[in-house]
This record gives sequence, C-alpha cells and structure tokens, in this order.
Amino acid sequence: MTIRDLIKRCDAALQAPIARVRSVPPKTWIKIGACAAVAGLAIAEIALRGDVAPVVHKRVAHARVVSDAPRAAPAARPAAVVVEERPSVDRLVAMTHAKTCAERSKAAEALASVHNHKAVAALKKLAGSKFKDESASPGLFSCSSRRAAQRALGQQKT
Repeated sequence: MTIRDLIKRCDAALQAPIARVRSVPPKTWIKIGACAAVAGLAIAEIALRGDVAPVVHKRVAHARVVSDAPRAAPAARPAAVVVEERPSVDRLVAMTHAKTCAERSKAAEALASVHNHKAVAALKKLAGSKFKDESASPGLFSCSSRRAAQRALGQQKT
C-alpha cells in the first residue's frame, strides 16, 4: 500500500463528515461562533479573577487570627454579677471585619446586646461598609452583614 492509496482512503472516509459540515446554514455558524466567543470570555474572566491577589487589610488579617484563636471555657459566675469583659468585646469588634458574611453577621448580632461605645462604632462602620462577598442589593434570604448591623443598632436604641 502506497501513500497515495492511504490519502485516497482518508479522503473517501472524510467526504461524508465534510459534506455534513458544509450543509450547516450560515446563520447556525454565526450562532455557534457567538456561543464560542461568550464561552471564551467567561473562561478568560474566571482565569483573570483567579490570578488577582486578594486585598488583605491589617484589621481583616487580625480578625482572622482572632477568630481562629482557641477559646478558653468560660468560668462560672453568678448571674447577678454583670462585668464587661473587655477582651470579648474587642474580639467581637474584630470579627466585624471577618472574611465571611456569616461571621460578620454573628458578630453584629452579639454586639447588639453590648452597650459600649466601641460596639456602637463598630456596628455603624459595619452598617456602612461594602464587602465583595455581599451584593449591593441583597435578597430577602441572602446573607447581609450590613442588614444585621442595622438591626443590631436598632436593638441598641430600644
């Protein structure tokens, strides 16, 4: 078998698929091209988004360190004694800068019961801040640390 025979066989085997491709209307090719372009842009956006280093501020890094730190078991105290625990308030204030919305929302809910100028300032700052993991107009059931902070400020006033 010579090379010419191989070429003829391959040519004969490819005639049917090539005929099917040629029979596709031009409008369909335009649609296929548009879909391929959109898919390429989506892949490029994901690739670029993955290469960007996240901006980590000093306070956010501190909040992660504080949130990951092991916690000691609380000592038993009489219910009548009400003492403001400074480290726990500072820990909650630091948690308002946490990485995830759920952690920030839990910190805001916990700060609602603390009547402290640091707590109020942290809640006001949280109520006015924007985070990447939250949308500008969150839905009813989506996580929103801004909404949790506003609710906590409302509870502090009453």
